[in-house]
Amino acid sequence: MFVLYLPSSNESRKIHEEIKAVPICRERDHCWSRHTDSGTGFTSCRLVCLLVIMGPAIPKIVRFFGLFILCSMFEGSLSVRFTVSSTTSVVAALGSDVLLPCHLIPEMNAEKMEIRWFKPTYQPYVHLYINGKDDYTAQMPQFANRTELLKDNITRGIFPLKIRNVTAQDSGEYYCFVESTEHHGKATVQLQVTAVGSLPVISPNTYTSNDTAFCVSCGWLPEPSLIWTDTQGIRVISSMENVYKDKKSLYCIFSIISLPDSSNITCTVSNSISQMNQSCWRIRETGLPVTCRDLYSRYIVFWPCLAALIVCIGCLCHQSKELRNKNEEIKQLLAALGNLN
Repeated sequence: MFVLYLPSSNESRKIHEEIKAVPICRERDHCWSRHTDSGTGFTSCRLVCLLVIMGPAIPKIVRFFGLFILCSMFEGSLSVRFTVSSTTSVVAALGSDVLLPCHLIPEMNAEKMEIRWFKPTYQPYVHLYINGKDDYTAQMPQFANRTELLKDNITRGIFPLKIRNVTAQDSGEYYCFVESTEHHGKATVQLQVTAVGSLPVISPNTYTSNDTAFCVSCGWLPEPSLIWTDTQGIRVISSMENVYKDKKSLYCIFSIISLPDSSNITCTVSNSISQMNQSCWRIRETGLPVTCRDLYSRYIVFWPCLAALIVCIGCLCHQSKELRNKNEEIKQLLAALGNLN
């Protein structure tokens, strides 16, 4: 720095070349690209370029104080830079509470910074902390009274977001955006809400003429898949399958198969989180289920037999009555013959 006080023009040019050798000012275009994300870095870059451009025309004392201020500002810009970090993904059960992590690297006090959680647009937001307090004025309606920024460790740059009673609509990508007066950054975390659906229900399909059965299960997150297997565990290919969402944005799955020549069939429903439910249905020994047509056949045999039985009972009752009447007549005749004697 003592070189700055040498009065000769040759040494002034030497200072000029030394400043130009600084990487941040090697190309003037860098002032408009590399440091635009930091106000302090942008100002310091402009000051360096100004000193380089003006060179010897600037009085030595002004140049000295300019370089002094530059060094102070550049050190300050380095000290306030940070990286926003989080985990890649978080899994939460439907209806539970979940924490979405977010923190600064290196550790620093974030009490005076803006912390904004949003999905998928900047505004309306999921949660906003600004000017040292929470701001709910433009919060997404679906998150009303369900979010909380935990500030126990905010002085260390740790501020996870708590979401209560998560719903199916809460699944998706969240952004943790942090901004100070000198710098800003953001991190992304994926929230996946899960739910285990109902026990699959297997029933005969009475709407077709074929020997078929269907399986249905609802209440799943994320989207489930369905597999049919026979007694030997061999997969049975379905003839039709449909997946749809109910009113609560939970998934239902429906599948139909032609019944195999097997004593049992199993319907297994699972999702990508390795959660599953399954049901087993026994088929009669012939390999066919007990369908409504079988019951109809039984009714055809049963009712005529029942009617014949009733007729027989009626005939027996009638014959029994006639026998009693004949017995009474015989007794009366015998009594009359006894009186004649």
